[in-house]
Amino acid sequence: EEIFNDKDTNYVIPMAGNGLWGPVWGFAALGSDQNTITGVVFDHKSETPGLGAEIKYASYSDQYAGEMISDTTGTFQPIIVVKDGSGSGLNSKVDGITGGTITSKGVEEMTTRTLEVYVNYFNSLN
Repeated sequence: EEIFNDKDTNYVIPMAGNGLWGPVWGFAALGSDQNTITGVVFDHKSETPGLGAEIKYASYSDQYAGEMISDTTGTFQPIIVVKDGSGSGLNSKVDGITGGTITSKGVEEMTTRTLEVYVNYFNSLN
């Protein structure tokens, strides 16, 4: 199933936060429903190579595609970073990076803080 269609409207949301050693940032794209994540990208200034620095690779960021940022009532639902391997699938969870826990949790905090604001904004429009 194709999540991103270039004929649809997408909303790109900038995000900024903190990792273990410095700033982390990214962009989340939401589909025309203002709820489904069609993709994310993350980057960092100084996270540890092979550990927290892995946030910039598709092996981490692709987990977010298809996740919803609100439930059927329009209530924000965060995407939690987990260490137990239960993050696969569409379940409001993604698998953290082994050895990069603080960076992973920094990304979780950043996405939660930012996307909650946009859920409230989109709800006010509809």
